[in-house]
Amino acid sequence: MDGTRLIAAERARQESRKGYLRDHDDQHTSFEMTRSAVAYALHASGRLDADQHWPFGSCEWKPSVGDPVRDLTKAGALIAAEIDRLLRLGGVRAESAPVDQQETERLKQDNARFDQELRDTLAAMKAQFDKRLEAELSVSRKNHIDANERNMQSIQRAEAAEAELTRLRAPVHHDRQHPDEADEKRAFDNGSPRIQTQETP
Repeated sequence: MDGTRLIAAERARQESRKGYLRDHDDQHTSFEMTRSAVAYALHASGRLDADQHWPFGSCEWKPSVGDPVRDLTKAGALIAAEIDRLLRLGGVRAESAPVDQQETERLKQDNARFDQELRDTLAAMKAQFDKRLEAELSVSRKNHIDANERNMQSIQRAEAAEAELTRLRAPVHHDRQHPDEADEKRAFDNGSPRIQTQETP
């Protein structure tokens, strides 16, 4: 489900489950729904003072902690409700009386201020996301380097252990001979084999 459908579903939920229909919305003539949307959008960006922009009672302030998509969905539904209210307001005035220029100018200023706040919020969200992403990438790179170093150390220890084991398993050559065997070998080499004689008592 994309953002448009999420906002439409939230708007339908506000109407069916909370009873926020046009008669209810038309009573909020001081852009309370716009300010509510700003509060949810600021909370989605991680602003700690978002509740200060909430125009209603604290018991109705229900941000979604750890879920910026949900906060922005509620903000979008409130903006849709505010747009519907303004369209209805413009339609009634077009039929009954000329539009008040001062009111029109005030609406333009409010819209411009809201647009600026929304742009600032989106910029802050992007900066926060980029910062968090860079921090996560930095940690990931460090963990990867540390893992490589540990692997190299393990390989070096294994190679040293294998070399030591090979050395211990190598056969030992004994070059030393028994003295008698050495004498017989020298006598044989000189062409006169040694004759062992036994002394008579």
